[in-house]
Amino acid sequence: MGLDRTESIGDFGFQNSSKSLETINSVILRVYAWKEDSQDRLWVYLWDNSSWGNAYNVTRTSAGWTEFDVTARFDTWAEIDSAKIYLNGDTTPAGNYRLFADCAMLRINYTTINYDLDLEVQWTNATYDMPHEELCIFGGTMASENLEVEVWNGSAWQNLFSGLSSGWNNVSVTDYLVSPVFTIRFQGGTKTGDALQDSWQIDSTLLHTWAEEGVHYDVSPILQYVLPIILGFLSFLFVGIVWKKRRTGPTPLDFDYFNEITAGGIPDGYSVMIIGGESSGKSILCQQLVHTYLSKEKPCIYVTYDCFPDEVRKNMKSFNWETSPHEQKGIFKFIDCYSPAADVTSEEENFVEFPFSLSDLGIAMSEVMDQVKHKSTKIFLDSTAPIFTRLEPSTVVEFLQDRSAKAKGNNSNFFYTVGKGTIPPALIRRLNEIVDCIIELDFEEENGTTSRKMRIRKLRGRRYTNTWMSFDIKSGKGMVFLSPTIHK
Repeated sequence: MGLDRTESIGDFGFQNSSKSLETINSVILRVYAWKEDSQDRLWVYLWDNSSWGNAYNVTRTSAGWTEFDVTARFDTWAEIDSAKIYLNGDTTPAGNYRLFADCAMLRINYTTINYDLDLEVQWTNATYDMPHEELCIFGGTMASENLEVEVWNGSAWQNLFSGLSSGWNNVSVTDYLVSPVFTIRFQGGTKTGDALQDSWQIDSTLLHTWAEEGVHYDVSPILQYVLPIILGFLSFLFVGIVWKKRRTGPTPLDFDYFNEITAGGIPDGYSVMIIGGESSGKSILCQQLVHTYLSKEKPCIYVTYDCFPDEVRKNMKSFNWETSPHEQKGIFKFIDCYSPAADVTSEEENFVEFPFSLSDLGIAMSEVMDQVKHKSTKIFLDSTAPIFTRLEPSTVVEFLQDRSAKAKGNNSNFFYTVGKGTIPPALIRRLNEIVDCIIELDFEEENGTTSRKMRIRKLRGRRYTNTWMSFDIKSGKGMVFLSPTIHK
């Protein structure tokens, strides 16, 4: 544009910067303007959100850029976004010459802010040869940004926690704790472009390693008194020892003890993985939990992949856990996936025609949740083994993660059983990270004697007992825990 004689023109604004948190280093006003005669005057005025300030004099007499350092006038991006200019020209001194101004811009030099956490923690003399090894981290107040924890496996970093929560966060590190040197690192969940500074409180980070040990009694101090005693008294003492031994041993505890080892039971909204080998009691645990919840009028949904729903009903009835009254009330529902998989017509109200279509399964679970019309529903998927066998394991893991999130959003619980050895180790570690609670079951048979035991491997945000607890499965009772209490 050209200016003739004495004239002002403006206001011309600039395009918004779309910045807000970056640090402003410098601001340069660049004007592509000139005048035909040096006697003429061409001034540029700049608005900085409070005033037009002093004029900037363009002295060029040929086309080109003139730059003015205006950094001192801009402290914030809001001021920059409000900037505008107007031009004032006077050609009176030189006569009939003209003034020209083609373009104006603000050139801003800034520093992008990116808050990034990368803190390594290392043990240099860790115990690494125990059968049970866990990393335990107690979190205090957590920021909205996830705090991740990774472990160094000797060649690369592997994720252990995708987001720590307040309270205890426990995870098995048996695959990684293979030498006295053990290294982890804490990282913020947002790796780039993080303009917000967050803080997290970590109260304790420790390695918990242990092995099961029997109870040993040292009776040597007694011998110096026993040996000199007459044979008749020894016989009497022997009878007393036999009687005492009969009264010494595991004390049966009913299923209410489960609430004690889980520090008050499984919280609402938690996802729970029940993992164990064949005959370890995974289905019995699911069914006993269903009975416990139903007795408190809490709705339950049971998704069957290992047997017909009627088999579940009969098995629960054998433990005096009647299901029909709760089914009549509408608070206990089955989703039959076993009959269609076995190519048998389902007799259930709810079934999945194509049980290995995870989208169909998800829809069926959502529809049945709508039927019970109650939050805090308890959903049991027993078992995942057929799904992992028929489908890509990583796809199944994504499905379990998705259903866990949906259940959490409804303040419901999602329980699912996993057979040991049915999932690749990398995916097991991924499930360990995303699930809120892990219950591990074990079954051993030796010389015709069977034994079962349970432990809580993870319970997010709770202090819990993670040692192995023996249990039996008793007719008419279900799981009975065995406490090693000695009666004197």
